[in-house]
Amino acid sequence: MPHLKVERLDIIEAFESNNPSISYFLNRESGEVIKVPEDFCPDETILGIDYFSDPKFIRIPRISDKEGLRIREEYRIQIQNEDLYDKLEDILMGRGALKRFVDILRVYPKYYTDWLDFKNEEIIKIIKDWIKDLDLDIDLVN
Repeated sequence: MPHLKVERLDIIEAFESNNPSISYFLNRESGEVIKVPEDFCPDETILGIDYFSDPKFIRIPRISDKEGLRIREEYRIQIQNEDLYDKLEDILMGRGALKRFVDILRVYPKYYTDWLDFKNEEIIKIIKDWIKDLDLDIDLVN
């Protein structure tokens, strides 16, 4: 079993992506995270790689909406600022909730920075659970 070093920010981006026209794959030999557009055609590449069917590549799952909501709610309940807490509670659900959640936090720079750290750590926990199911030895590196 190869020991892989995977860029932490690359795999976080893959798990966090909500763009349905982009798929992410992990190269099980190199540890590289590869971004593949929906209209990708293997014949157009120099190597003719079909990431969708080549067993060398593992499709990286996205975090579900339910999991994203759980992460936002867990962050919100630890906030000590009552005004911010209430604002975030009001917009937690519905279409565009994540964007509104982040837009409100940007007005509070300290909380915004804390949110980014919290969110990334929660995503890393999800990634580590996913890695356990793979037959690979993976280290997440900065």
